[in-house]
Amino acid sequence: MKKIYPALVLLATFGLQAQVKFTPGVRGGLNFAQLTESDLGIKTDFYVGGFAGIKFTKHYTLQPEVIYSRQGAEGDYRVYDPVYDSNGNLISEYRDGHADVSLQYLSVGIMNKFTFVDRLSIVVGPSVDVLVDHNVPVNSDADLAIQLGLGVRLIDGLEAEFRVKKGIASVVDDTEYIDDDEWFDFQDGTNLLFQVGLSYTFGR
Repeated sequence: MKKIYPALVLLATFGLQAQVKFTPGVRGGLNFAQLTESDLGIKTDFYVGGFAGIKFTKHYTLQPEVIYSRQGAEGDYRVYDPVYDSNGNLISEYRDGHADVSLQYLSVGIMNKFTFVDRLSIVVGPSVDVLVDHNVPVNSDADLAIQLGLGVRLIDGLEAEFRVKKGIASVVDDTEYIDDDEWFDFQDGTNLLFQVGLSYTFGR
């Protein structure tokens, strides 16, 4: 019995260390969004949501996420719109305007988090983004995206995060839409997103 007892203690200790750990958290920050195949520039907005960290090993955590993300694109444009005077003389050929494309998503992602050193981690994984609001004609109400990011632990539980997210669906229709009562031609475009923010894990 004297030999069996220490062995049982060691097995119990190993079993406790090998247990899967569950830690919920929240994340939020700034979006720098763009639409490919578009002359529009970057739209700055925000994202916010929560996640559940399921830590299997010291170096690997499965992290399901539900995020509200405001995306799109913004910028000036020029379209061909000739204007003539009463005598038929050409006054101007082009009309300038400003477009603000708003695409708001509820994103459900499955991220794989790899922690190689104490303060640095890499996340990668897919997400399905469901469109909840928009101000332009769209081709699809959903998008499939892949995310890649870097996390830097600031203090226990608090991380700075940097991610890039690329959608594969052509979300914006190649038709005209009204922006400030003006017509604007838009090309097919996919979502491209850069995120800078913070995440906090409870119970660390």
